[in-house]
Amino acid sequence: MTDPTTSARTAIPAGAVDQLLAEADDLLRRVRPVARLAPGAGDEYRADIHTSPVDGPAAVVWFRAASIAAAVAQTRAHLTVQPGPDDRYAELYVRTGDLADHLVDVHLGA
Repeated sequence: MTDPTTSARTAIPAGAVDQLLAEADDLLRRVRPVARLAPGAGDEYRADIHTSPVDGPAAVVWFRAASIAAAVAQTRAHLTVQPGPDDRYAELYVRTGDLADHLVDVHLGA
């Protein structure tokens, strides 16, 4: 009979935790503080910028914009200055309370 206290445990490969912590540190180094705008200065948006086929974004940018068109323009500006290959894109979200709704993918083609 199998010991129930150990049968559900999965061995974690050596170095996996260190690798995850290093990746988290790298992501936190790329987070830039955003300026606080006055309440009512527009909706809050988030752009997840992708520069490679990896599932995780290379950068996450939070900002405010007066309209969706202005948010798309701001996202294009962030894509332009983000280092990486010429073919990159961003997933644009708008904040809705505690959640965020996906608006559009903004593509900066090669």
